Amino acid sequence: MRPEVLAAVFIGGCLYAFTALSKSMLEGERFDPRKLSKTIFLAGLLAVLNTVMGVGEFSEIDLVIQGAGETVLLDKLLKLLRALMAGMDEPRW
Repeated sequence: MRPEVLAAVFIGGCLYAFTALSKSMLEGERFDPRKLSKTIFLAGLLAVLNTVMGVGEFSEIDLVIQGAGETVLLDKLLKLLRALMAGMDEPRW
C-alpha cells in the first residue's frame, strides 16, 4: 500500500468537495455539513479502494485529478440513483 497514492486521490476528492461547496455558497445556498461530509467520505473511500487495487503508476498530479474525477462520478451516480428511487414511488401514467 502506497500512502502517497492514498493521499493524492483523497486530496483530489476533497478539492472537488470544496469546489462544490464554494459554488453552492456563491449561488446563495446555505452551508450543509452533511453534503460536505458525504463527499469527503466518498473521497476517502475511493482513495482506499484505489490504493488496495494497486493504482499508482501515475504522477501525483494525475492521481489528484483521478481522485477528483472519481469522486464527481460517484457523487453524481448516487444522486441519480436517489432520484430514480424516489421516482419509483410516483405513478407514471
